[in-house]
Order: sequence, then C-alpha cells, then structure tokens
Amino acid sequence: MAIDASSAGHSLAELHGEYLYDSGLEPDLQGAQRIFVMLWRFQAELYNGGVWQFFTNSTGEYTPYICDALREVDAIELAETMDDAIAASRPGTAWHSAATQSVILNRAPAEVRDQVYAFDDRLNPNLDELSVKLYEYVDRHRDQFDVSEQFWEEGSRDDPR
Repeated sequence: MAIDASSAGHSLAELHGEYLYDSGLEPDLQGAQRIFVMLWRFQAELYNGGVWQFFTNSTGEYTPYICDALREVDAIELAETMDDAIAASRPGTAWHSAATQSVILNRAPAEVRDQVYAFDDRLNPNLDELSVKLYEYVDRHRDQFDVSEQFWEEGSRDDPR
C-alpha cells in the first residue's frame, strides 16, 4: 500500500529525531543515512524559505551532493531544477554576489529575485512527492537505520504521536 505525503512526512520527522544534531556530512553517516539527513534538511529549507534559503543557510555545503542525492531517491525533476539553480548561483553570477552580500532576498537585484522565484515555482510542486520518495527510499534501506520494527509498521504512520 502506497504511503501519502503527510504520513511519509510524519514518519520522516520521527526518524529525523535520531539525527537531530547531524548535518548529513559527518564521515560516520554513509549511504541511506546520509541521503536521508541531507534531503530532509533540503526539503525543510525549501518549505521554510525556498531555494534562496537553501543556498544562504547551508552555505553551499550540500551543493556538491544534493543533485546526486535527489537522483538516488528518484526525484528527477527536483534534481534537474537544482542543477539549474546551482549553475545560476556559481561565483561570478549576479545571484552569487547577492547571496554573499545579504541573506535577505528582498535586498537582491530584481532580476535575481525573479530568477529565485522561478526556481521556487519549479521546485514547489514536487516537495510533497519528495516526502514520499524519501520515505520509500529509507524503507528500502531500513537495514541502515537503527529504529524499532514498530517504526516500519503501517499502523504507526497513521498515528504520528
């Protein structure tokens, strides 16, 4: 039975509690754990403030990995959009200069704001689906997560606590 985005999100939030203080880039986090933490944080940044927040809050530390992580969970549309956003934010671009000068999008030049909003418009329709894809990925790699068997039971998703 397929999981819906809300149930997936609740389960992923519960799982994230085990990784609350991890960035996803620690050397001891590998494989599915690393993918999970990076994509959970990525999704939270996008929900909270869009692609601009992702670039300004993460200081680019996830940038080299995010597209591969998205592809790993089969979030192809998000990966393609992020490929474009990363290209637009590289040093030497107007976007990069605006982001390094201020974390407040409203201070960026109008053409940069328009570009950021266009990326958000491309990313937003896929965010709920990312919860489902990420949950399914984690489920396929459950042997890499140290959680009780109850966590994986379908009924536990219906009562997120």
